[in-house]
Amino acid sequence: MCSTPWRTRAGPARRAAFVGRWRCRWLNIASVADRLALSLINRRQLRASDFELRDAGAVFLSDEARKKVLTAWQERKKDERQHPFLEEKAPLGLTPYLQAQMLARHLRGDLDAYPPWFWK
Repeated sequence: MCSTPWRTRAGPARRAAFVGRWRCRWLNIASVADRLALSLINRRQLRASDFELRDAGAVFLSDEARKKVLTAWQERKKDERQHPFLEEKAPLGLTPYLQAQMLARHLRGDLDAYPPWFWK
């Protein structure tokens, strides 16, 4: 069961809908990370030599490769996309903050429905 401050105000169906929406959001964030990883490999910025094979089959990134990935992630977060509800361009790195604001407005009753942001 969810232990959030709004637990007493929302019924089970509303909590399930909330959790389902956020599960979708995290899957979208995971898809951005997956796309970043695949683009680094396809552009040959990461190579097989950047990975280290350890005991029991564990695979680690080398320190240099980790720096490449983090730099690419910081650059990716600067990419701007049109927010469908706000009708403004916003960097991908601000997506969790903007969506938290939309959720807060919805829970306060300022918005009739929570406006999702779908990445295309």
